[in-house]
Amino acid sequence: MKAREVLGYVFGYGTLADPNDWLLSRYPGEFADPTYIFIDGYRRHWDVAAENAAPDHDNKYHVDISTGERPDIYVAALGLELQEGCKCNGVALPVDGERLRWFDQREAMLYDRMVIKTERISEPLDGTLWTYFPKLEALAAFEEGLRGEAAFAPRYYTEGVVAAFTARGEQALAAYLASTRPPRCPVRDLELFRAPGDAGI
Repeated sequence: MKAREVLGYVFGYGTLADPNDWLLSRYPGEFADPTYIFIDGYRRHWDVAAENAAPDHDNKYHVDISTGERPDIYVAALGLELQEGCKCNGVALPVDGERLRWFDQREAMLYDRMVIKTERISEPLDGTLWTYFPKLEALAAFEEGLRGEAAFAPRYYTEGVVAAFTARGEQALAAYLASTRPPRCPVRDLELFRAPGDAGI
């Protein structure tokens, strides 16, 4: 399989840090392995949310594992925020135009793609580094859910991110914990539902 021409990189700061993440096998043999890096001046937080019962989320939503129902809650997700003096670890995933468009579509509901300045990156990369920052409305949705005691972080997600960095060793896990604010909302046993034809996006 011919390697693709790399346009730049996407910084994965959650489950994408897992060397065995399913996404990394989406283009087998067509990209180099991700590079483990740090970006300076950022930290993770769980203050991003989607309104689970909103009709425009019918193709992708969460159900309560114990009841099988789709609860009217706000489902928290991981995001990045500026925090000087903090170093956030993750991976730089090589992308071409097609793969970057796939990421844009995957993250469009909650995030906007932005450039990370070169001076903030721990390792030299031969291209632009982008990552996905929470939309203002996704941050506002979390705060609304928090006020109404209706915001929850999925257990599979919080534990999945920890597992992703654990797979990279004790130092990676320690760096993750040092650069991540714990959820301000309860963790709940939820399962992600995707409509047929969603294609994993």
